Amino acid sequence: MINPQFRVLFRVFLLRVVDLEILAAEGDPVKLLGQFAALFAAISLLFSLPLIVMGQSDPEFSRETAHFLIATTMLVVGLLSVLNWDAAVPDRIDAFVLSPLPVTLRTIFLAKLSAFTSLLGLAVLALNVFSGLLWPLYFAASASPVALIRSFAAYWITILIASCFMFFFVLTLRELATQLLPYQLFLRVSAWIQMTAICLFLGTYILEPSLESPQALATPANHKLLEYLPSYWFWGLFQQLNGTSGPMPAVYVWLGGRAWIALAIAAVGAAAMWTLCYRRSLRKIIEEPSIVSGPPWFRVPPLPCDSPVIGITLFCFYTLMRSRFHRVILSFYLGAGLALVLVYIHVLSLLNPISPVNTATVSTTYLGASILMMSLVIAGVRILVGIPITLQANWTFRTAAIRAPIAYLRATRTALLLLTVLPVWLGSGTVFSMLWPWRLALAHQVVLLFLGMILIEFSLYRLHKIPFTCSYMPGKGNLQFVFWAFALILLPLINTAARFEFALLDRPIALCLAVTFLAIILVCARTFNHVTTKDIKEIRFDEVLEPEIVGLHLDRSQS
Repeated sequence: MINPQFRVLFRVFLLRVVDLEILAAEGDPVKLLGQFAALFAAISLLFSLPLIVMGQSDPEFSRETAHFLIATTMLVVGLLSVLNWDAAVPDRIDAFVLSPLPVTLRTIFLAKLSAFTSLLGLAVLALNVFSGLLWPLYFAASASPVALIRSFAAYWITILIASCFMFFFVLTLRELATQLLPYQLFLRVSAWIQMTAICLFLGTYILEPSLESPQALATPANHKLLEYLPSYWFWGLFQQLNGTSGPMPAVYVWLGGRAWIALAIAAVGAAAMWTLCYRRSLRKIIEEPSIVSGPPWFRVPPLPCDSPVIGITLFCFYTLMRSRFHRVILSFYLGAGLALVLVYIHVLSLLNPISPVNTATVSTTYLGASILMMSLVIAGVRILVGIPITLQANWTFRTAAIRAPIAYLRATRTALLLLTVLPVWLGSGTVFSMLWPWRLALAHQVVLLFLGMILIEFSLYRLHKIPFTCSYMPGKGNLQFVFWAFALILLPLINTAARFEFALLDRPIALCLAVTFLAIILVCARTFNHVTTKDIKEIRFDEVLEPEIVGLHLDRSQS
């Protein structure tokens, strides 16, 4: 029978993928897990569409697809492990609640490990639910039933081993930093280590070359690259397990051997570091403070100003700088956004390698990339402001609310403009001023500024709350709708807008008319937001579910 303590702790740790202290009263983390699982399943179906449409695959495309699926699974497991690596060890609440109770460290260890691996296993299963059933049919060395069964087994064994390697690697990295650094210093640098790991995983995934062809594998110069690209190790292991129609190439044996060695080193390192951590972590968490004040020269003196704009802007800035959780989530959105921009530039550069010469070095690719980056930063911060730093923060604003709610909503608009539009606008302006003629760069910056302000107005729709103060409702946003809207609507719309702007850059009158049209849209959007918010009686500090039954407020006595 399963230990009752283990069963209770497993459920609690599994549902703490979202901090329970910031949840709304009706919040349910299961909905968020379900939406992520559905999103990964949709991505798996998207990966299977080429096979469904074509009905067959040539050997070279099959090799590239096998590596792509393995690398994508490793990326997802690595990102989830980094984002949730604090879930692998007890935190301060666990230490204070579980230490006085008759619960052994082994039970806590097994519950944490089971909950963490169950979350990763759900993601891996959902990400391969369609592609893992269809593509192995074409990865098989022959059409015989034995070869098909061997292909299925080789694919799923490789996916499991590659996922375990990424999990063990991230866990070893985390526990090694815990053992080498003092506890307070680890808390300060932990988010930066996570951000570095996220950028490393995404950069490697996007920038690694395609070396699946026999000619590329046989080139001695590429072996140095293969030594430092883990996804190719496990791709070689898959080819070795799957078998070939002829003699097994030596490079597959070499890559497969590196995969087994890497897995063994990561597993031993994770086991050793995790054992040391569980022997010391509870005592360190209880005995040492979780945060210490910074040096005097780093402290910012309070500003003697009662402006809600300055207050809310500084509150948002300090939240992003001081909250480890929000910094990690923001770095994930920025890293994912940068990866999408790189993919966008790479794909469009292959489709349109030569730009027209009438506008010097300006191209639609970089115009669209700047618009895409602006959209992704605004969307990421808009999602992030819905997660509170702590529910105690809203009491500060509740007790200090001496102005009308619309004043705080206007301050929220200014804060979002300063934290999202301004950095992207300045960064893109610096880059484009060095690459393009100054008149063309200035014209694009004017267009980009108006687009950013319009997107801010759209993001403020129904945002009747102060950033980082309202309780969180997991699963309230429809991830499936956002994903498909971005893939099917936003990307083509951005590409069309970039082409339209490119056609107007050398036509000043037409460009002025387009900017005037954007200004009119901005005025209309701001007027609409003002009309919908001027009658608000109070700021929202608690998320609630929409009622399933809406009353019509009809009085039968008057009918």
